[in-house]
Amino acid sequence: MLEADRAALAVTDAAPPPRPSTPKRRRSLLHSLFWAITHVDDMAYALVRGVFAVLSTPEGAVYPILEDLVAGRPRPDLRVTTLPRDGRYVVVSDHHLLYAGAPHDYFGGAGQALEPFRNERIYAQMMKRYAADGWTLVENGDVEDLVVPEPAHDPFEGLAEGAWGRVLFTLDDATKRVFGGQPLRERSRQRQLRRIAVTYAGYYRHLVEQFGKERIVKLVGNHDAELLREEYAELLPLTGHQVDIHEFAVLPATQREPAVVICHGHQMDPWTCQATRRAIGESITESFSWLGQGADRIWLTRAWGPPLTSTNPMSRLGIASFSGIVPKVRHMSETRMDRALTRQFQRDPDARPWIVLGHTHEPRLRTAERYANTGSAGRYQDLVWAVEIVEGTPRVVAWWCEELDGREQLVRGEMAAVGEWLHCARREVLGDLEPLPYGPRPVDLAACDAQGRIEKLKYTWWWLAARVFVHLVFLAAVVGIVWIGVRWARGPIGA
Repeated sequence: MLEADRAALAVTDAAPPPRPSTPKRRRSLLHSLFWAITHVDDMAYALVRGVFAVLSTPEGAVYPILEDLVAGRPRPDLRVTTLPRDGRYVVVSDHHLLYAGAPHDYFGGAGQALEPFRNERIYAQMMKRYAADGWTLVENGDVEDLVVPEPAHDPFEGLAEGAWGRVLFTLDDATKRVFGGQPLRERSRQRQLRRIAVTYAGYYRHLVEQFGKERIVKLVGNHDAELLREEYAELLPLTGHQVDIHEFAVLPATQREPAVVICHGHQMDPWTCQATRRAIGESITESFSWLGQGADRIWLTRAWGPPLTSTNPMSRLGIASFSGIVPKVRHMSETRMDRALTRQFQRDPDARPWIVLGHTHEPRLRTAERYANTGSAGRYQDLVWAVEIVEGTPRVVAWWCEELDGREQLVRGEMAAVGEWLHCARREVLGDLEPLPYGPRPVDLAACDAQGRIEKLKYTWWWLAARVFVHLVFLAAVVGIVWIGVRWARGPIGA
């Protein structure tokens, strides 16, 4: 990429937000402290489980599934859709749509902390272009986010989340079966989905108007896996237009070309696969994701680099990248996935499929490994990543906004792997970035709830008391262990 392009693509710093009033800041601080105290044990428990998951490879169950899908063997236990090989597909993922005013809604706006992002405007215009050219849209998971909470809105609701909350949730579930009603965790996530549906009503309407139900493929990820269940699916506007929801999409192999398997990618992650998703990945996200979403996922300053020069080496487990001074822990190892695929298809390497994932939020194009990643549509400021599949061959593209001659311009770039990096091989300015083609959204959570007639959750006091009691026991145990350790360091106890 030319140096001039680097300068043009670097995102400028966002203006500092107005300082909130003291009572609001104090209330937010109290909520945050309450949340942290009541989730530290969930985080510790989930991290310990995560270490054991890495050693035991629970994600290994997905690779025989991939072999079955490539071979055309039926899997009635899974929701799989087969797509025509000669079609053209644009695969996008990881929008992480949240409700109006949510601080981590980087797709349509970043709450009240930052200037609104232009990703939704970029997305609406690029979808209009793809639809007019006959493409099929594949939304590859984590489009709706049902896992990321916001403690400032309701600190008690968060007590349903996390590892220990899941244990008490099971008790709550059993109680509800006896006395009637719906468990708190279910009500909380369904309410979040209803809020998203109200906030992004125009988004869903736009997709259906452009593509129709026949050219929309909807796959789930680890943040929206509940959409496979009927009680959640019926709350999603797309399903009201007869758009089906699946786990895998497959483009069959030909005599000369391998198959293409599209799935979100959490299936290959030891922390978020089907066997561990609730106990590890969700518990960690529920406990502390509200603190931040990762520096190298959201481009806000020049120090974090031009958005279209992306790391391309396949990631390894552990702290593997730094954006400024902020590390990112990669709990999904792509090198581990590559080794597992090599073993699974060692009898017939030519049958190894192209794998198109999302999940990592990091775009990839690895031809030798037959691996592509969609990056994210909602985790880079004013930048939407995607994978295009034409005649069974994936390629990574990006759509972004540039300020040229004082005007907002829509730009499309085709990526190429040059050595160990992704670079923009072809850049095309497509004209002015248009305003959203649909009406405005609710301005804040209160307006969203009023528009959707969404009521506040009611709690069972015994359940709240039990939840707090579990944390007090945990904290007492930690203090006791530390005390014993200090005494032991000073000399044998009782000496």
